[in-house]
Amino acid sequence: MRRWIGVFLAAGVTAGAFALPVGANHEQITLQALDSQLVLPDPHQGESVAMRFTWSPADTLSEGSNIHICWNGRFDRSRLLENPFPVSACSSGSAGLLAASVDDYSHAHYDTLDAGRYEVFIQRETPCEGLCYPPPPRHFNASNVVAVEAVDPCRLRLVSLNARGVQFPLQVGSPMKCETFVKSGKLEAAGEDGSRIELIGTPQSGFGTGVDYETSNYFTQERFARPIFRMKTGGKRSTLTFTTGSRLGGLVTSASNGVVHIIAVAPARAELTYRNGVGHVHVRSGRVVALGVGQYEAAWEIPRYCGRRQPTIACLSKMRYRYYAMKRGKSIKARVLRAGQSATFRRVVGRGLISFVH
Repeated sequence: MRRWIGVFLAAGVTAGAFALPVGANHEQITLQALDSQLVLPDPHQGESVAMRFTWSPADTLSEGSNIHICWNGRFDRSRLLENPFPVSACSSGSAGLLAASVDDYSHAHYDTLDAGRYEVFIQRETPCEGLCYPPPPRHFNASNVVAVEAVDPCRLRLVSLNARGVQFPLQVGSPMKCETFVKSGKLEAAGEDGSRIELIGTPQSGFGTGVDYETSNYFTQERFARPIFRMKTGGKRSTLTFTTGSRLGGLVTSASNGVVHIIAVAPARAELTYRNGVGHVHVRSGRVVALGVGQYEAAWEIPRYCGRRQPTIACLSKMRYRYYAMKRGKSIKARVLRAGQSATFRRVVGRGLISFVH
């Protein structure tokens, strides 16, 4: 009888050595984001906004929570307890998997620089209690998953994407960065003010590297009286259509392809196409200034004609440019196009570099 009592006591000690805290397999960790949406400042200034989190119960001295973030992707809910945490658990992969900075036992933050949708959760290792030798198997708990959106000044949201050469994770239905680049294909975005953008292009022939689309570069440099919203398409064939609402229409809108560059300073709707060296512009609403300078950044010349005041169609219509191969004193004047009007521009080989004259 004493022998069996000894066996039962030894079994009890072994079980105690591997014991985890009561409720360890189902500890409820509740994570909260203090803000469901963040508004980012000018992306070119590099200013971040803190994405802040809190949770309960708080960590103890022997615990440490890891806060995992998935940018423009989704966490695989069935893998939240895996450790080390796999990159593949975030659908946008290594480019989208981020980590927050822990501030104390129940608070953390992540300095957000980029627009998009972020999924966040906590993974916490449960410490063993009492006798810990031999050490018990490692045990982890996971919190709920929360989502936070960050928007930048363009307030664009990705509607559809069928493209190659995307530089960073993009998620359909989520906020999109002002500065977004793809190589070829189709990208469509919409703004909360009714703005809509659609870019379609093919890779550039010859070098096989394609041409970047700048769907939205946003500039607020001192010499500009108003921020500039830029779009660009490239390749042998491309189409760029845009409708700017009250918000984007309050900026200077600049759009270009291989032959033509247009500028608008109020809400407008226009389409640019490029086929075999020929660029075509059709204005459906509003007014634009059109120049046959292709992807030359004509918007940089605005202060020369409009100064530091708010640019208008009147001062932009004074823009003149010339090719170095043209006769001295000759130049080409910008064209003002109104709703319902169209214009065609042809690429002319051998004209040389472009310069603007004042």
